[in-house]
Amino acid sequence: MKYIIFINAIISILDLYIRRARFFRNGANIFMSTAKMVGFVLLTMVVFNVGPGFLLADGVGPTVLFKILIPITITVVIAALFLPFLLDYGLIDFFGVLARPIMRPVFKAPGISAVIAVSAFLGNFSIGHIAVDMLQRNGRLTLRESVLIGTGFCTVSVGFLMLLSSSFGLGEHWNFYFWTAFLITILVTIVQARIWPTSAKPDECMEGCTPNLEKEFKADLFKNAYHEGVTVAQNQKSLISRETIILKETLLIVAAFATGVNFFAVAGILINQYTPLIQYFAYMFHPLLMLIQIPAADILVASQACAISFLDVTLPMIVAAQGGEMAMATRYVMAVVPVSAIIFLSGFIPCIMSTSIRVSLLEMIVIWFERIILTILIAGIFALLYF
Repeated sequence: MKYIIFINAIISILDLYIRRARFFRNGANIFMSTAKMVGFVLLTMVVFNVGPGFLLADGVGPTVLFKILIPITITVVIAALFLPFLLDYGLIDFFGVLARPIMRPVFKAPGISAVIAVSAFLGNFSIGHIAVDMLQRNGRLTLRESVLIGTGFCTVSVGFLMLLSSSFGLGEHWNFYFWTAFLITILVTIVQARIWPTSAKPDECMEGCTPNLEKEFKADLFKNAYHEGVTVAQNQKSLISRETIILKETLLIVAAFATGVNFFAVAGILINQYTPLIQYFAYMFHPLLMLIQIPAADILVASQACAISFLDVTLPMIVAAQGGEMAMATRYVMAVVPVSAIIFLSGFIPCIMSTSIRVSLLEMIVIWFERIILTILIAGIFALLYF
């Protein structure tokens, strides 16, 4: 598998060269492209075990390769094989009609976003990004809807929630943790849909594609939902044709993922280990944690866990493990933050920027900051009521 990842990284660099006009057109793109090139160099060192000791240490390069890159690559490719059944043969259209009366007024999003949200929650964020990318290219989503779904619904999987629950000692409160984490993510997304930068995105389809937005039905929802689903299935291309198209586009996303994720994950781990930047950045969360009555002895660790979640969703667990005994309310808030904040540098951002979803790096940083503030406040209310 490590050599397959290395081949993916080579494809990523070749794609950067072939489509350099796209990847080096502005400051953010130049930064991301440079990060991919550096990530390729770092990955090469790790794969062939040649390089500085700080990179080849167990908790740095090898951890990123074997604990992040390989599992996610396998998940994305396997899930891509099943995406046509989700997107192309009526399922998403059927449930989209049924969910629209709720999704449109509450989230300002189409009904099909409900299916994508559940799929991402059962799979992972990369599945949601690929699905949104496909739907946007086919004119099924506007630019604003794509950004909202891609950054508001495509969170970590149920499997990762189980890992968080175990790491933070919330096993006996699993039902409470699982359902409230899902609910908090939804509540934060409701607010995100109505504030900048998401609300400022144009409500129009991607340039060059034919608009094919979902229809609005006032009555006979189930009958119309069935008709919409069957019509789409009857007019769709063959399964082999759709599998070929999706796997081709997934390959480019996985390739970009190999280099981008490697750079940001390694950089995040090294920044946390060798600099005080995370500690300084964490101070801005102290007032919020005090507001929700987190014990004074836990605030330093909790604030660092919140800050470091931007680098990678697994790092708050490491910070918590080093923090000793903490109150149950503190552990609960720390376990909800990676789920509801959603955006992180080591995987989410490189993945979404490998698609056609129009959201910049600066906008994602702002969205992350908005989401983490809302998450802390709402999760704090749940913690005060329950624990």
